Amino acid sequence: MSGVQTKVKDAFIYLDPPYEIGSHLYGKKGDMHRYFDHDDFSEKCGECRQDLLVSYNSSQLVRDRFSDWKAIEYEHTYTMRSTSTYTKAQKNRKELVLLNYDLN
Repeated sequence: MSGVQTKVKDAFIYLDPPYEIGSHLYGKKGDMHRYFDHDDFSEKCGECRQDLLVSYNSSQLVRDRFSDWKAIEYEHTYTMRSTSTYTKAQKNRKELVLLNYDLN
């Protein structure tokens, strides 16, 4: 997304970064979580002029990073694990969908 200055007509981008959930699920031994810069990601998203939809874990920190975006929260169990402890913890987590465009 870096350097994108123009908006492509009728184009849409969906982004699904590693979530900030305290678990390291993606990559080799969780390295995609450890080395992912969430602040830089949100800044780059803010610079993009294209219509973006970003899915994230719902937290105040994520909402603060995307404060100018429309945020829609819904219940959704996301999991890459099926252990009873992890599945139980998922019941209290919510998904956040962030939009930088108007739905109308």
